[in-house]
Amino acid sequence: MGHITRVHGPPPLEPSARPEGPVELATGGERPPSLYLLPAALQTIQEHIGWGQVTEANVMEQGGLLIGRAYLDAETSEPFAVVEQVLEAHTASSTAASIALTHDTWADLLARFDQLPPPAAGPPWRIVGWYHTHPNSIPVFMSGTDRRTQQDFFPGRDHFALVLNPQRQQWQAFRGAECVECVAVALRAPETARVPRDAEAAPDTVTSTSPPRGERVAPRRLRRSRGRMCRRAALLLLAAALAWTLYRVVAWIRRPEPAGRPIGEGDQWD
Repeated sequence: MGHITRVHGPPPLEPSARPEGPVELATGGERPPSLYLLPAALQTIQEHIGWGQVTEANVMEQGGLLIGRAYLDAETSEPFAVVEQVLEAHTASSTAASIALTHDTWADLLARFDQLPPPAAGPPWRIVGWYHTHPNSIPVFMSGTDRRTQQDFFPGRDHFALVLNPQRQQWQAFRGAECVECVAVALRAPETARVPRDAEAAPDTVTSTSPPRGERVAPRRLRRSRGRMCRRAALLLLAAALAWTLYRVVAWIRRPEPAGRPIGEGDQWD
């Protein structure tokens, strides 16, 4: 249990500006978000719980740990957390209405947490909270058992709980020992630029997203331009030759008859 106490102890918070980016999902009202989920973390949660599906696994409660860093808002001095990774609780004992984080579950999760590579910059990783599902038709809220788990392991103002219903695609965030509802957002990954199919199919299309195709198209255009110029030059030479020949023929037809002379004595006749 000393290990759990160390992990969930008060973290050293560093002032920081809030993350920026397009929002994928949001929960709460107009208040500033207290919890941010980066795209990779959101994807891991959704894949684990079968978001938007009905599977053999997600009709039972599922859960895991939220891994990230906690900060103080640079302007308001209020704490907030950024979830960057997720650890799924594979060994949790669960039913359709409950999930039990047993000693073996904690041992497995904490061992995997200790094996995470340290972040490249900023404060170290810490467990900023947990997530679990209320499947089927159960609404998203913190039950009495959920509240006791939060108070025992995640009592800080910078500790959070996410409750999700994968079938109904609903979720809500809660903070601290009092399990107060708070605003959480999931940031969307930037969209990757794609080349339109028309551009991919057209051999003469050059786009900034496909320089190799542009390198092949430019010489092809040059060869076609040169071919057109050669054909035009040949046609001009042929037209000039025909015009000259026609001129010579007309000149020969219209030539004057030679002037006659009287027959003289020196003329020979057969």
